[in-house]
Amino acid sequence: MFKIKKLKEDEETYFAHKYVKINRKSFETSVKAIDLKYYTPNVPIAYDTFVEEVYKTIDKTLLNGFMENGENKERFNNNLKNILNNRVNPSNPLIFIPALKTLDISTEQIKYLLLTQRYFDFYTVPTLMKSKSIFENYGNSAIEKYYLPMINECLKLVEERSIEKHTIGSIPMTLPIKYIESLLNVYLEFGIGAVLVDLQGRTPFTVFQELTSI
Repeated sequence: MFKIKKLKEDEETYFAHKYVKINRKSFETSVKAIDLKYYTPNVPIAYDTFVEEVYKTIDKTLLNGFMENGENKERFNNNLKNILNNRVNPSNPLIFIPALKTLDISTEQIKYLLLTQRYFDFYTVPTLMKSKSIFENYGNSAIEKYYLPMINECLKLVEERSIEKHTIGSIPMTLPIKYIESLLNVYLEFGIGAVLVDLQGRTPFTVFQELTSI
């Protein structure tokens, strides 16, 4: 069961504060995500409500390993299992965030990333790591030529699976501000009404222009 209730909306920006319920889990947006990889049980969390996330960096070597029954794939799955054993509270929503360090990704590899999210509460489209290196490797047209089409392909595959699970878009704050609107338009075309903002270690104030543009 999935329900969204609008609690409040800003008249100028249309930014909405919402109540979200998925199965027996619920939270209000916007909400902080806690990376389980860095969670330590004896350190208190300064938030009453939060989402638990598994944030995994995905490079070309790992993507290629997904297509083989090799050590990379086994190591990835074992690491994922260990992280999930470190959950704060099973009643919190759980999301998987694939963070790409490459744009050289095939349809079959995208499918594998979706299969990895089978036991999470949402599908999350890939975010993008270190945009500067991406531009160096793929040129100035990297976003239009590779990243946005990849997001399109990912969302089409989610639609084809016809599974009763909602999708969350990703907005990496390493993305140049001029591309944020294009990315949001892709999400709107597919009816994606929720996004996560990937600060990648930054504080909100250091990227407040980008956040304001969302």
